[in-house]
Amino acid sequence: MGHDRTSSILCSKPVTKYRFSSDHISHEVKMNDKKSAISYFKHLKGKKRNINTVEFNTCVNELMSHRDSGFSEGEIETLIDALINIEYLGLVEFRLTDEKTVHAFYQHFFMLLRIDKLAVFACKLIHLLTSPADILRWRVCLVLKAEQMFGKTRHTSALLCLFKSYKPECVPENTVAINLQLAFRSVGKMNSVFEKVQSRLNATHDERTHTENIVWDCAQGLKRTTKRKKLGAIPPIDYVHFGSELYREKKKKLVSEFKTMESLCLHQLNLDMPCNAMSLLQNTAGIHIITFEGRSLQIRLSYNMYHTLYAAFLEQNSDYSYEEKQNLLERIVALEEYMQQGIPVVSRFLAEYMHRWDGDDFRDMIFRLLPWITFMTFSELKDLILDNIRTLFVTSSVEVKSSIIVMLSRFVQNLICVILNRRREELPNLFLDYSDSIECSTTETLQNIIQFISDLCSCGLTLEQGNYILFHESLKFFEMISFLEEKYKLPMWSMMPPAVVYNGLFSTNAVFMSRVCKLLYRYLNVTYVALRKMGLRKKFSQEVHRLDLYITDFINCLQKSKCFEKKEDGYIFEDMPDKHIEDLSLYTTANRALELKNHFALLPYMSCVGSDPVLHYEAFDEEDVMLLIHTFFPDIIQLITCEHL
Repeated sequence: MGHDRTSSILCSKPVTKYRFSSDHISHEVKMNDKKSAISYFKHLKGKKRNINTVEFNTCVNELMSHRDSGFSEGEIETLIDALINIEYLGLVEFRLTDEKTVHAFYQHFFMLLRIDKLAVFACKLIHLLTSPADILRWRVCLVLKAEQMFGKTRHTSALLCLFKSYKPECVPENTVAINLQLAFRSVGKMNSVFEKVQSRLNATHDERTHTENIVWDCAQGLKRTTKRKKLGAIPPIDYVHFGSELYREKKKKLVSEFKTMESLCLHQLNLDMPCNAMSLLQNTAGIHIITFEGRSLQIRLSYNMYHTLYAAFLEQNSDYSYEEKQNLLERIVALEEYMQQGIPVVSRFLAEYMHRWDGDDFRDMIFRLLPWITFMTFSELKDLILDNIRTLFVTSSVEVKSSIIVMLSRFVQNLICVILNRRREELPNLFLDYSDSIECSTTETLQNIIQFISDLCSCGLTLEQGNYILFHESLKFFEMISFLEEKYKLPMWSMMPPAVVYNGLFSTNAVFMSRVCKLLYRYLNVTYVALRKMGLRKKFSQEVHRLDLYITDFINCLQKSKCFEKKEDGYIFEDMPDKHIEDLSLYTTANRALELKNHFALLPYMSCVGSDPVLHYEAFDEEDVMLLIHTFFPDIIQLITCEHL
């Protein structure tokens, strides 16, 4: 049985995926019998030069032709030894080969435990391939015998620890956990190469997530702040069964038995849940189980999750390391994003944590949790979350200010695209069938939240004048809101505040001016028209008037050159004292300072044309300027030439 599998494993696809150069190994071999082919692999062991794929495949084909005659134990050891020495471990670990084919030799890898120099490689390979069904008492005995021969080692202890996590009744009780990185530190010197190969394969396989291997118990290697017997933030998969397995009514499958999402989904209705639901946060497969398993598991998870968060972040004498806390938040973020829904106990934790948070620790994860926060009323949200965010915004750097605007943009996007849309479609929520309060998705609540973000944008642009990072994020937020209002036909109008509009008008960057003009034109021809069809023109009369003032200022400044002469028709210069205008006139012609030809954001384009020997800058008339700007920034021309309200 082993001879057929030997042939198939050596000719599996990864040998061709991992490219070797065409240099030949000096060892010549006659390709006419099994003995010479095995001799080829024996000499191949330990070679540092590249493998000739033609000779390699020829030897494999020769071995396949002798499948009926079988292989001796020594021959199998030779082949497996060569397999390990050409770094096949990396192909298995990074899932670049067919694991089922490799698993066919699972039993033979235990033979290598008796060879001291190969024991660590064999343990790593067994560790990668083991499933709960593979663990039998006599296999545990083989590992224990290897420890008797060579003494206790890290790699055998790691293997016994894995066996114990699957079937503790088969392993001695005094087996202790060990860090996997330390146990297999000498293995995997080519991992960086295989990581690059794996990333290239993942980039070209869109459906790979359904077939890639699931790795369980991934939280065992995290270091602790103190030596303790307490479980980590995300414990390993563990089961407790009372009584004999023979007398159970129906035998369910352990979640750790499954190595692919496809196989897990096939048996999803016949799963035996682990003792601690938090252990399912280890990977995407566990998150999938949490999402669709049902209310009972989700209630258990909520209880354990809140107490773990409280113990890790709110207790003064927390014995969780920074890495454990970071990993815990990352997995909770993955769960919420997978479900597209917030978890109530996580929102409660955030409400308690925000007022003592320094704004620096775990910032990325906190900013990814906040967009999914659940709340009952806007006043509750404001008191517990938004007021703390405002304080952090005012006291932070411009990079943090920009991150806060991005986070709040996602929050509003989730409210509209997920919560409001689910309510309209009458779709149930996946976690505990939890339904947000009606108020959290009403137009009034959305407007209050958007107004809060608008005030933050105005405050930030005032504090960080001339900063284009913050200006970009602020402008991007209002572009998104305008699009969502049109798509979901919301009876609301979230208009840019003056700080955003006039930062665009007075910007030294023509791209930002063009984006502001485009959004104003959208307000005029899309938003206003849609609200008028809904019969809401009178409700938004103030927004209509403000839009008219904005467009008037743009036209008077950029086209008509009458920004100060007709200042009462606009918004920004209306209350400007005449004394200031007279002082400005001492240095330049005030009304012409912001026209298209003289605007500092557009001067580089005018200068490029003016430097042309055929064209002359002084000879430019108004039509030439309009044509030039229309070529580079048509949105500006579209706004200042439109018929406004």
